[in-house]
Amino acid sequence: MKKKIFSTMVLTIFTAVLYADAPAWFIPLRDAVYEQRLASNQVLPIYSRAKSEAEAIGSDLERLIMFSRIESLMGQVYLREGRNTEAASYFERAESFAQSANRLQQTSETLYVLSESIALLMDVKGFAFQVANGMRFMNSINRSISLDPANYEAKYLLAASSIFADPPFRNLRRGQSRLEEILENHNEQMSEDVRFNVYYAMGVVNQKQRNPADARIWFERALSLYPSNKDVQNRLGEL
Repeated sequence: MKKKIFSTMVLTIFTAVLYADAPAWFIPLRDAVYEQRLASNQVLPIYSRAKSEAEAIGSDLERLIMFSRIESLMGQVYLREGRNTEAASYFERAESFAQSANRLQQTSETLYVLSESIALLMDVKGFAFQVANGMRFMNSINRSISLDPANYEAKYLLAASSIFADPPFRNLRRGQSRLEEILENHNEQMSEDVRFNVYYAMGVVNQKQRNPADARIWFERALSLYPSNKDVQNRLGEL
């Protein structure tokens, strides 16, 4: 998954508790994004099935959260293919669902999916959008963490915003410190995809700090989770 500005390779779910046991129908879409074996036209049927399953969720709040997550995932497939216009349409729908969820009830998870959609839109809409929405992103993600300090997905997203931002917004030390806190305090709880994100980001931090040996260790850990992920393969090839 392409990473720039605030892009995070995030994959998401209802709540930190539910995410550890994601619905079986959600996993094929999640893994298709991380495995990077399928083109967008091949992922679309998986996306459509996930949307159909999400329709059956009884809780309005949880259904909106899941819709936001599903749209974000499909948008990331187009983002990786460089099809920013299509990606933006999915991210905009993700944001709309997240906003509706927050109107129903503001929780750590609703704020997280809102932050995620804003971050992804920052990737595809350019500098003006980043300037206009950067504070909105920071307010939402910090509020998400304040409501639930155990929300490791939100903590990862905050770390990624420091690591993958362009200068002068990049702060590798701060991002690394946040990743280390996640590994120290949430290592046992992390789902496979969030663990992949953290390992990948640690590899990027070390690569940017010109520590190729340590970068290789983290990239190989990430690759052990999703061996076909081309982003990690490409990073390893750069070392």
